Order: sequence, then structure tokens, then C-alpha cells
Amino acid sequence: MGEAGIAAFTAEERTRYLERWQAVLSGQGLRQAQEAKAQRLYKRGPVNLMTGVLLHAAARADQGLELTDLERSVLAPLERVLGTDYLHGLGRIYHQQLSGGRSAQAVPQAVSSRPLRDGFDEQSYKAAFAEMLPLMAEMPNLAMVDRKHLADGQVLDTEEFTAAMAEYGFGVTGFAGPDDDTAARSGESFHAKLELDTFYCHKAVGDQGGGRDEIYWTVAAAATGYGRSLRTNETGSVTENKEFPIYGEKVFFDTRLNGCGSSMITLWEADDSNAEWYKALGEALRRIVDELKWNDLFLSLLPNMELFGYVYAGLSLITDIWEHLVNEDDLVLSRGFAFGRADLAALYHSSSDHRMRWEFNRDPYGMGHFGLRVRYTGGDPGSPPSGDGSYIATGWRGLYGTIFTRDLGAACTVPDVDGEIYFFKRDEYVRYDLDTESIVVGPSLVKDNWDGLNGTAFTSGIGAACPVPLADREVYLFRGSQYVRYDVRDDEHTGVKDIATSWPGLKGTIFTSDIDAACESWFLSWVYLFKGDQFVHYDVSDERIVRGPMAISEALPAVAGTVFASGLSAACQVPGSSSEIYLFKGDRYIRIQAMPF
Repeated sequence: MGEAGIAAFTAEERTRYLERWQAVLSGQGLRQAQEAKAQRLYKRGPVNLMTGVLLHAAARADQGLELTDLERSVLAPLERVLGTDYLHGLGRIYHQQLSGGRSAQAVPQAVSSRPLRDGFDEQSYKAAFAEMLPLMAEMPNLAMVDRKHLADGQVLDTEEFTAAMAEYGFGVTGFAGPDDDTAARSGESFHAKLELDTFYCHKAVGDQGGGRDEIYWTVAAAATGYGRSLRTNETGSVTENKEFPIYGEKVFFDTRLNGCGSSMITLWEADDSNAEWYKALGEALRRIVDELKWNDLFLSLLPNMELFGYVYAGLSLITDIWEHLVNEDDLVLSRGFAFGRADLAALYHSSSDHRMRWEFNRDPYGMGHFGLRVRYTGGDPGSPPSGDGSYIATGWRGLYGTIFTRDLGAACTVPDVDGEIYFFKRDEYVRYDLDTESIVVGPSLVKDNWDGLNGTAFTSGIGAACPVPLADREVYLFRGSQYVRYDVRDDEHTGVKDIATSWPGLKGTIFTSDIDAACESWFLSWVYLFKGDQFVHYDVSDERIVRGPMAISEALPAVAGTVFASGLSAACQVPGSSSEIYLFKGDRYIRIQAMPF
């Protein structure tokens, strides 16, 4: 362990970095660029245990006191990267701040009140950790996600959690639910494998000319008997409103899992970073977190608050160290996840291609907004939990603030366009892009953009809609006892017709008027029709009912006992999937499998 460390600081750099810490710990002499970082540190100060232990150990080392095994495990990896002089200087600043009874807002009182003569061993660390767990649970950048809501189609991150991540510089996601007892009886181990896939740039950091970014990712993952860290290659010339591949190493979790796992992912914008040095620093920080973890936390079949707290404390340390050593345009955001088998099952089934979207949004602080796609490629983790639906306003963020977050009139996938859906309500409609989670057309009046409907009652409201089977640009629109077959490219239809006349197979059923919802089916020429608590599967080519009428809950057992068993507002197929559908009712929606019978 050399005095200067790997890829050493210059004396000027070391002085500058230590001055940053001195200003933050004292709260005095902060420059404007440092103020935001300092405030983030102060806000999480009461739970900043790992950072506190590092500062305490560095101060003890500077005083020549004998370190505990735990303290040596904290300092040794960083000495190899930062250098002994830097760490002793950091400890000296911390000790000076506490001299004379002054406080240090950046660390918990359980640390700052501890005399330097008393080191932190494993027992005292665990005691302090247990004391802080209730406080960690209340931190806004620690989210507890109900796994059954993921199975219903709810997005992983709420607006409140996304804002807290941006404010604090990192966030941690854990999972829970009323089915914890069932999930804990998940059985034998299975092959769990997660890999980075692509990312979407909503807003670039844009510090370079032309607003182009050079993006890379670092990941550390752990489970019982398993640990892995990686740094991807850079993706260059990243501009806004585009999806980009991730290059280099991408598999970050790959093991037989019969307990819990965790991962810590950091997004970097690379213009001013020393890549090899930061890789070494990241490895050192990962080693510290590994040393301080409790191995038995990973033995439980379900993640628990202790594991969430461990991930939170580890990311807090990593963020503290990185933020005080990098330029503003380097570090974007860090995220931590703690998961068990049931959580992977919910995430696995939340999309047809088993890709999960994890947000890295620091745009409020001028650091860009990126959506990371993580793909699950391991063994089948089992069936997802069932639930009672999620709020449209939460799960379809681009609709927030519009009239389309409740009581929809109809929903319909856009013919021959991947990943887009039409939503109708009263005399308005929007065209929505699921990948960017944004409205691409509207809200607009139907009469203004669906010219062929002018002069018909369909401009005042549409009760149900679905694509015409085997047609690449036509949709069925239903209203009352009538319907039209509409060409969305040429803006024309074949005439307003009676359902009872043109759908002869429905004669004698309740489905000849006031259909609640319609949806394309898994089979080429079939559609689903819903009204009240009833369902039919209709073949438009043979003009006959192939299944039903029957109860919706019988046709789709996943909705039995939920509000979606009757009175739907709208329905549509999940884009890219032939077997999954969205159901909408009131202000909620659900995503379910509608498998062939």
C-alpha cells in the first residue's frame, strides 16, 4: 500500500478534495457547486453509518491507534486507491471538526459521539446498524414496492421515489407484499441471471458540444457465496430520444439462488473521468461493502429490512466517496436492488420480453434522464403474484395530468406500429408510446384528426375499439349498437353499420349493443368482447362465437375476485405479446395472461 495510492492524486488535487470534505463537514466555506452535495449528505446524515465508520477509522489511523479488524477492512482497500496520506488527512479533518464539542451533520450521532479511543468492531457496528434501521425505512429514497402491483403492470418507480433519487443521488428498491408467506415457500434453488440490455436517453447530460454524452455503467452484485462487479464499455455520441446498446460486460448476476440477492448499479457520463482509476475505486468500495455485510442476510428466502438497510448504507458510502472525487458531469445516479425469487418472478412477468425498465432520472439537477433496460435470462422463477390493479396515473406516467387517467372510453393498439396505443375518452383521444412513456399525439379532439368520422356520432365518444384481425391498418370502433371499420392511414371507413346485422354470430346475446371493451386475441381472426360481467371470444372470419358467453372471471381466472371481473372501461393487447392483455376500469388497470383455452 503505497503512500500515494494507485494513479495518485497530485498534491494540488489532494488538497482540493480534502478542502471539499472540510467544507462539507464544517458547513462553512461551501462554494455554490458544493452546496447541493453537502445538503444531500446532511439529509441522510442520521443514517450514514458506513461513511461515519470510514471517517472514524481514518481519524483513529491518523492518531496511530490500533485499528479493529473491521476498521482495517474499511481502510485497506481505499488506501490502495486513494493513498494513505489522503485517508489520514480525511481523518484529521473529521477529528478537528469534532474537537471542542462541535458536531458533524454528515454522520450519525452514534458515530460522532463515539470517542476515538473506541474503535468499531463487528458487534458495535451491528448495534449501530440496528439502531438506524427504523430511520432508513423512512428515507424517501428507499422504496418498498408491492410485488403484486408489478404483476398488475405498475411501473417500478413512483414519481416521489424518482424525485428523491435525484435529490439524494441514489435510491434503493426493496420488495414486499401480503403474499410474503407464500413467496417464502418458493422451494428449490433456481438459476437467476440478470444482464444489462439497452438504455434510452430521454435527456442528455449534454456537457459536451452538441449535447452528446459518453455513457457507461458499473455494477456490483451479491448473494450467498456469490459476488460480482463489472464496468461496461462506453456508449459514445449518446443523444436524446434514442435507444442505445450497452457494450462490453453485461451479465451482472448469474448464480443458483435460494435466498436473496442484491445489486448496486451506477450510471456515469465519462467525459472527464479516469476510467481505470474509477474502476479501481469502485472495486475498493465494493470490497468494503462486502466486508461490512452480514452473510446471513442473504440466507432468507425473502428480502427483509436488514438487507434493504445494508444496501442503502453501502450505496450511501459509495455515493459520498464518489461525489467528492468526481466532476459534476461524471457521476449521474446510483441505484440499489434487493430481491428474492418472488420479486424476480414479478419482474420477469411484468413484460413480454422479460425486460425491466429501471429509471435513472437526474434531470431536475441538470444530469440527464436515462431508462435502463435489464433483461432476465435465467430459469423461470415461477408464477407472478396476483393483485387488484394499479393506478393508471402511476403506471402510465405520460398520461398524468390528462383526463385519460380514469374512466377510459376505449383502448386499442395502433395497427402496424410497435409499442403504441390509442386511448379514447369522450370526444378526445391520445396516441401513447409505451417505450418512452409519453403521449406522441394529443390530447386532441377525435373530429380534428379522424376526419373520416366527421358527421357521425363516433366523434362524441367511442365505447370500445380493437384492431381488425388480419388487417395491418384498420380498427373496429364501437358505439352503442353501431360500429365502423376504420382505416387509420387513409382516414376512411366502410360505413356506419349495426352490430346485430354485421356480426351475426352475436345475435341473441347482450353483445349487440353497448360493448364495454374489445381486444385482439392470440388467434389470428378472433377478438375478445366484454360487457358487464360477460365475455365472448368471437371469430370475425367465420362470424361465430368460439367461446362464451361466459363470466369474465371464468374466461380469465386471474381477475376472479377483483374489480376487473365486471364493468370494464377498456381493454387492449400488450404490444409485442400475443398472450397478455391490459384491462382498465375506473382509475386502475391490470396486466394479465390471457392464454389459449
